Amino acid sequence: MMITRSIVVVLLGLILMLLPVALMIVLQVWLCKRENRWLGLILPALSLCLSAVICLGVAVYSVGSVRSEMVVDGQVVEMHEEVIHPQGSDLFAVAAAFLVFNIPTIIYGGIWLSYRNRRGAVEDLKKMNIQDLE
Repeated sequence: MMITRSIVVVLLGLILMLLPVALMIVLQVWLCKRENRWLGLILPALSLCLSAVICLGVAVYSVGSVRSEMVVDGQVVEMHEEVIHPQGSDLFAVAAAFLVFNIPTIIYGGIWLSYRNRRGAVEDLKKMNIQDLE
């Protein structure tokens, strides 16, 4: 009884997590099918901007300042601020965040490229059929 309840909770959690992803992919396909070929670039551009903001946040968080003060009997005796400079691991963290958060950008861009190439092939076939009729 307890195992089946856990399975149901896990499956419900997976559905609730994957539903927004599926809806965004459906939205991207719908935008790409529209007549205006640039509508399909809305979601990739938003995703790229969001990943840039997240990477900027990771970079700002990894390069910060530490403020320390020494308090004796309620009086501030010594206070100094130290700036932490980025290290190799911080740059790796920013690069890894950029790659991970750009996965949706790559997926949306791939969908857009697929529909753009398909539209171009259909237009070429129409031109060829018109030329054959002449």
